Amino acid sequence: MKILLSRHTSVCYGIRRAVRLVSRKLKEAPRGAVVSYGDLFDSRAAMDEFKSKGLRVLDGIESLEKLSGEETVVLPVWGAAIEVMDALRDRKMRILNTTCPRDALTHKLAYRLAREGYGVIIVGDQGTTPAEALMSRVLKGRREQMAALGEGEKRAFSGAVVDGLSGKEPDLRHVPEDVSHVAIIAQANVSMEAYGAVVSKAAVRFDEVRAYNTVCRSIAARFKEAVRMASSCDSLLIVGDENTETREMKYLCSRSGETDVRLVSDAGDLPLSSERRHDVLGVVSSTSTPDWVLVKVVEDLRRDSEAQVEESF
Repeated sequence: MKILLSRHTSVCYGIRRAVRLVSRKLKEAPRGAVVSYGDLFDSRAAMDEFKSKGLRVLDGIESLEKLSGEETVVLPVWGAAIEVMDALRDRKMRILNTTCPRDALTHKLAYRLAREGYGVIIVGDQGTTPAEALMSRVLKGRREQMAALGEGEKRAFSGAVVDGLSGKEPDLRHVPEDVSHVAIIAQANVSMEAYGAVVSKAAVRFDEVRAYNTVCRSIAARFKEAVRMASSCDSLLIVGDENTETREMKYLCSRSGETDVRLVSDAGDLPLSSERRHDVLGVVSSTSTPDWVLVKVVEDLRRDSEAQVEESF
């Protein structure tokens, strides 16, 4: 068996930046004095590593009441909702903001578009922290716009999150029929295909559509590389935890039906030896998978199957 390793294996810039900032803070601060507001990004292995070094994890805005005020609260790479930011400032907490600069720009764009009166459609994953962070900016922008118009009590459509999964028909039923002007942005970890499907459907329905491509370029490149590898392998392993990015990657790679595509979070999830008998096994990682997790997976595969590893070009 030959193992074909993707040339795109490193984590994206935003996560590298977050790892660097948090690692430095954990070294400087007393143990237990650094807390994160939820997971910092989609990697169970990385979060376990941070916890072993003293990071504490908050599970909701109510948990802020348990803090003494001396801790440093770390915000995740996709940012936090406006309500969380306000609560931290009200309590005068120390904040370490690891929000990816690209996500921060998207947050500002979401606020500005709502402030200008557009109904904002977010192509994303309903109920996830990235989508909630974006929608909180949309709601704030619309509140301020209505107040400026002297219509502070009027309930107007602010925006909606539309499922950003390729292969599914975009559902715009959450947008009222009387809305004619919309702006479309995307959660960073959806695919260009899913984003494009929403834009195409909106262009037919609304009088004015302003579309902004806010998909992360690193993730878009990873999707493209994974699909290319899937077409040249008998089986493909996606190394990463289950999340919006890996679910979309798995769908895009498996839709031809000719390649066996599996998601594994670490070496312990590898299929049994008897199931690994393929001429060519491709290995690709998500943009949030730490290098050491990918290395361990490849080493275990190579040791068990005595296969040679080649880099995909």
